[in-house]
This record gives sequence, structure tokens and C-alpha cells, in this order.
Amino acid sequence: MTRRERGERLLATAPLRFPAACYAMNRTIHNLISLAAMALSLCAQTLAQQTQQHATSTEPAKVALLELAAAAFERMPMDPHGKNRGRGQMEVVDACFEAGLLDLGLRIGDSILDWRRGLAHARYALACEQQGVTCDIERHLEIARREVDALRASDNEQAWRAERILAAVARVRLARGETAKFADVSQHVTAAEGSGIQADAAMRMPAEAFDRWLEQADAVLGSQAFDPIQATLQSCAELYGRFYADADKRAQLERRVVSGYDKLPLQVRLKLLVAIGRAAAEAGDAAKTLEICGHADRVLAKANWRPEDRVSALADVAVLFWRGGDARRAKEQIDAAAVLYAEHCSSILDIYRSAPLRALAEAAAATSDPSRAMEFWRRAVEAGVANPNSRPRADDFAATCVSFVRAKVAPDATLWERLQEIARGLGSPW
Repeated sequence: MTRRERGERLLATAPLRFPAACYAMNRTIHNLISLAAMALSLCAQTLAQQTQQHATSTEPAKVALLELAAAAFERMPMDPHGKNRGRGQMEVVDACFEAGLLDLGLRIGDSILDWRRGLAHARYALACEQQGVTCDIERHLEIARREVDALRASDNEQAWRAERILAAVARVRLARGETAKFADVSQHVTAAEGSGIQADAAMRMPAEAFDRWLEQADAVLGSQAFDPIQATLQSCAELYGRFYADADKRAQLERRVVSGYDKLPLQVRLKLLVAIGRAAAEAGDAAKTLEICGHADRVLAKANWRPEDRVSALADVAVLFWRGGDARRAKEQIDAAAVLYAEHCSSILDIYRSAPLRALAEAAAATSDPSRAMEFWRRAVEAGVANPNSRPRADDFAATCVSFVRAKVAPDATLWERLQEIARGLGSPW
């Protein structure tokens, strides 16, 4: 369920630094440009693009589910729901790209009626680069550029929208080794939107640059600037998998993820722990996976979260226990999360009731309990129509369709019929 993606000139006369004042003042990611430049320069002889073989999915359920999810938003009126419509469509587009259904994602993305159409084209170009699919990169990036120009020309523009598009464009330029173009684009992206750029640059650096990179990372962790710190810890989690076979590097990265910044919100820390736990599991290291589960349990013990958030967190950690070989603990964790949900369901706002059930369904599916998973999905579908308005119904409906795709599970015949019935019923009042 996770993917790892593998950066102008090396500054040879002095070590690169992360100036804290720069982060505090304008939070731009000029340091990320330097990191990527270092990676590009040092691995100039070995920078040949590493791509994953792209296999177009022939499983009809995936396509049908994602098309159904997209159709739910296409029926939503732009006035006054344009923002919700575009955001929902983009989530489906991202799910298509994640599933390897690039043409479907592009088709859905091209139908978006707001700025996210440009974002969809930029992310399509990025997905093609990452998955080794040939496409007209420049055409798609030109569509993205025109959307950025339109956003900048708007009197009501919020800068993060253009930055989000530019972040995807920068990652494409980085992946293609286009140093000057990368530097030109990435200078306009702040740390809040640039975490993916930093992670990509880190994954492309040569192993011999690791110590230097770590010095820079520590400077960021001491800067007290949240967005750069979070981006750096996300890069640490990415590098954890890349350098897993190197016990020393792995230990240094793990220490920073576990306790690198004591003010990091617990939900963010838990996500990072789950990420390195998955890397340990993928490396076949059951003992380390369970050790990281212990760190996650301690985070959960300190957290005072809403029931729906705790249920989802318990489900994520349950899967880690399973992958670490502790099937009993995994089942107990899912059971405990299900009980917690049942006890607090009536107090959870109706628009938030479906998400924890989806998390439980995915956890049950991942722990080889398909019948229980289907029951959780069935309950999630019904919880998603508790609100009388179609806008929140469409949000939950699409999220449940995407949940099936990400879990690589198709709904049974009864549930599939119910999904189609709900889709047909979406309409006024929105």
C-alpha cells in the first residue's frame, strides 16, 4: 500500500546548510533545491531513471469502482459545491494513479472544472515518470503551467494552490534530471507543499552523501519550524526503507523518526511510525516490525483523540502486528477498535462515522479475514448515507469505492448492487 520514488551543481567549497532563519521568515525550500542539486551532481553517472514496469490493470472491478466514485462528484452542482466537487474528483484521480490506472485518472482529471485540472495533469506526468509510461510530458506540464498563471492572475488566489501544482511539476523535472528547470520551478514552492520534493531528492542521493544529508536534517530538526521538520521526518521514513540493509544508517533514521522532534503532533508521529513499520515488514524483519509496533502503542497510549480517529489508528497498527507475525495481537487490536466504535458510534457526527469503518474493513482484509472485512464495508456504506444531504453522501460513497480499490478487494454482489443504488440516488438536496 506504499510506494517509494527515487536530484544545478554541487556546492563543493562548503557544506550545505538548512538556515533556521530562512525557514522562520519565508519557509521556502531553497534547501531542497540544494539537496536535489547535490543528488543530481553526485550521481551524474548513475542517474538513469529507475522505473517500475507499468502493468495496466485488467480487473474490471477497479475501473468500475473508480468510475462510480468519479460519477458521484460529476453530478454535484458547481454552485455552491464547486470546491467540494473538485477536491473529491482529485482524490479519485490520485487513487487511479496509485492503482496504475493512469489513463482513467487523466480522463477524470481532465473533466475537473477548477484549478485541480492543472494539478491532475501535473500528477499524471509525474505518475508516468514514476511508472515508466511514455506520455507527452511537456503537453501536460504546459496545461499545469497555464493553470498556475490563471491562479496567480486571480485577485482571490491563495498561494498554496499554485504551489501544489508547481510541487508536482518540480518532482517531474527532478525525476527527469532537468536541473535548471527543477531549480526554476521549486524556488516557488514553500516547505508546506514541498515535502514530496524533499523525499524524492533524498531517495535519489548517492549513499556516500548520507552523512552530509543527515547533518542538514538535524539542522532542520533544531529549527523549530514545523513544516520543514515534518517534511524532513517524512524523508527519513522514506530513506529508512532505502537503507534498511545498512543497520547503522537505519538506526540513525529510526531514532529521528521516533524522537526527532518532541513537539510533533502524535497523529503525525504515528503515521511516520507506521511508514517505517511497513518498511521493516517489507524487508522481512518481523522482530523490528513488532518493535516499531511497541513505539506506536506508546503513542496511542498518550493520545487523547476522538473515537473515530483512535479507531482508524488502531486499525493501522493492527496490520503492522499482523505483518510482524503477531496474528493474535492484530486480531485483538481490530476487536478492540470495533468495540470502541460501537461504544461511541452514537456520539460521532454522522459525516465521520464511515471513515473508521473503512479503516477496520481494510485492516480485516489485510489480516486475511475477508468476510469480516466485507461486513465492515457494508456498515461503512450504510453509515455513509446517514446524512440526508447528497454532498456528504457523495464524499463517503467515493471514499468507500476507493477503499475497495486500495485494499484490492471487490465488493460482493449484494454490496455492489447497493453501491449502484446509492449512486443513482444522489441528487437534490445536496
